[in-house]
Amino acid sequence: IDATETVRLDGSRIDTVPTDLGSAGNISIQAGDSVRLLNGTVLSADNHRGLPGDAGNIVIEAGKTVVSEGSTVSAQSTKASEFPRSNQAGNITIQAGERIRLDGSLVSTSAQDIADGGNVSLRSDVIRLRDGTRVESTAVNGPGGTITIQANDYRNVNSTVDAGSQFGPNGTVSIQPLP
Repeated sequence: IDATETVRLDGSRIDTVPTDLGSAGNISIQAGDSVRLLNGTVLSADNHRGLPGDAGNIVIEAGKTVVSEGSTVSAQSTKASEFPRSNQAGNITIQAGERIRLDGSLVSTSAQDIADGGNVSLRSDVIRLRDGTRVESTAVNGPGGTITIQANDYRNVNSTVDAGSQFGPNGTVSIQPLP
């Protein structure tokens, strides 16, 4: 999706889950001004059908703001149940020129079995995580992924940032100012 001004998804679903063997597709949203994900909108590049193939990647870029209220951005994978490989989680990148605000939302790149958690990157001048938002790059037996937050003004209110692994090595969380 590419817009010169605003992309607004309200209670919508965009799903690139594979229907057969293969990886999930990618999702890319670009807007000159703002991207707004509202009222349970779901962006899903998951591969959770137990077939071989990795999750897709999701990129959201806005010239000014990205707002997510009660929405889900997900690039998760599950174990390929009858096949001798583990599906890798995808990567999620969210960038805005001025502000990212995630309210009661989920941004997740989790992986099952021995697969690696994907990477999550949030980059904006101001970043706000509020009202139970979860930003996660988790795994079960494989390593958790990397979460990178780059902002000059970052606030986390009642929210969770998690790059853990249940049985494997934990991933990393890096919070740093913009270069």
